Amino acid sequence: MENVSTVEVLAEVASRTVREATSQTRADAATELLDSVGCMIRGGDHAISGEFLDYARSWHPGDDTEAIAVDAALPLEQAVVLDALACHVDEFDSLHAGSATVPAAVVAAPALHLGRAMGVSGRKVIDAVIAGYQVTGTVAARFGGSGLYAAGWWPTSTFGSLGSAAAAATLLGLDEERTCHALGIASIGSGGLLAGDRLGGGHYLSAARAAAAGAAAALQAKAGVQASWKALDDPARAAFLGSGSDPFPAPSSTAVVSECVTKWYPCARPLHAVVEALRSLRDRYVDLSTITRVEIGLDPGVLAFVTDRRDVIGPTEAAASAAFVVDAVCGGHEAEVGWFREARLRPSAPEVVVEALETDGPATAWSARVRCRTSSGAWQEVAAASRTDADREGVGAKFLANVTAAGFDTEAADDLRRSLVDLDDADDLGFFAAALRRRP
Repeated sequence: MENVSTVEVLAEVASRTVREATSQTRADAATELLDSVGCMIRGGDHAISGEFLDYARSWHPGDDTEAIAVDAALPLEQAVVLDALACHVDEFDSLHAGSATVPAAVVAAPALHLGRAMGVSGRKVIDAVIAGYQVTGTVAARFGGSGLYAAGWWPTSTFGSLGSAAAAATLLGLDEERTCHALGIASIGSGGLLAGDRLGGGHYLSAARAAAAGAAAALQAKAGVQASWKALDDPARAAFLGSGSDPFPAPSSTAVVSECVTKWYPCARPLHAVVEALRSLRDRYVDLSTITRVEIGLDPGVLAFVTDRRDVIGPTEAAASAAFVVDAVCGGHEAEVGWFREARLRPSAPEVVVEALETDGPATAWSARVRCRTSSGAWQEVAAASRTDADREGVGAKFLANVTAAGFDTEAADDLRRSLVDLDDADDLGFFAAALRRRP
């Protein structure tokens, strides 16, 4: 790939992945949209979503586009930002482990909103999702994936605009040259710093703005705006990898959208292994209410973005705290969005300590070793990994739980579910839009 820019590689990867998508890949894309929309709607009544909605209404009065997360009409760009924010705000959307990104947060909202505005077929929206996920995962993995966290970067926000740009370019039918310009425009604005103290609304807005910026980049390229195709080469290589880094490795032949794993608990992904470990103890008839101390070993690479804090600022920090995750499982609340939003430990919450995992074998970012002491003084130890199984029925159940928790009645929720599951065969997004309007 000598003398071929990273942007050109990404454009080719996006196009090839869509062309070669199997029926399974397309079904996986529909499942990702299903999960994403459920997360959006559930996240619509999060305080941070409400704060952004207040801002959007005051700064951009108008009634152009119906939002997905809430019953509100906003200009298209602001609707994309709001729904992208709501998709990830509860830490409940899927993850691509290979790149340590959450592609849903930057691809789903622009794909659905632009697709609906343009009146394209459901198949075209599925194409856009496949392309957007592929670019997000490919470029973030190329520049370090999970290693970016330790350097102070959040890969979803840093490179998410390129995934959104690829999705929008696919919807717009841009040729290779204009797609490269769209990716070039998006790459010039790459940012994504990861704060080490307080995340809050600013953290989620950084990815949401990347989603809108990428879509805007594609629209700008369509209008004739041009940009360098080289920003992801020498400048980005020096910033993220060092000037002596290897050339772009061969991209994965697997569709990123099929590699994503569903999050079954609304907390930071590395802590899902802790949930599974404690649930396994519960399945072995250990009374979790008797646990007084929990010692957790995690891969050193994830310690930059999970903590054992008990005194958190709000729900964002609670979702990243092992103390809150342990207390949630001990109380049977590990799958409840509302519990993490409360950000309040029970008086009986166990003492929790997180440390680097020492192992003779290769550690992974998604496994944990957990030692628990009960009130009798006995210790229980278990190792576990985060769930990675593909469970489409489980995603459907998760979607219905999220949407009904947001107020949809069962029939309306199921119609919305079917509109997304069957999207690949739909002439347009009319059924989806009609089902969405049945919100309370």
